[in-house]
Amino acid sequence: MNRVVKESGDFTAEFRLVGISAIAVVIGAVCAVLALVLLRLIELFTNLFYFQEWSFRLHLPASSTLGWLAVLVPVVGGADRRTDSTVWLRAHPGARHP
Repeated sequence: MNRVVKESGDFTAEFRLVGISAIAVVIGAVCAVLALVLLRLIELFTNLFYFQEWSFRLHLPASSTLGWLAVLVPVVGGADRRTDSTVWLRAHPGARHP
């Protein structure tokens, strides 16, 4: 396959650029859908942990009836993640800490 080397500054696009653009559009659409799913999951878990209800309605944690105990919800979640990573590291001694 002989390709002609073009001069610097020639910005002509080959036909395969259309295929690459189509792949980029599909990846972008999938990522947008996953972002919406993630937002719904955040709403669900906010409602579960702050309001003890299974709902996708948007609530602000500030309107929770937990009062000052609402501060402990993310602390407990973070401690749980730390414990999980410590357990994983003990099971995989050659691994680095995440």
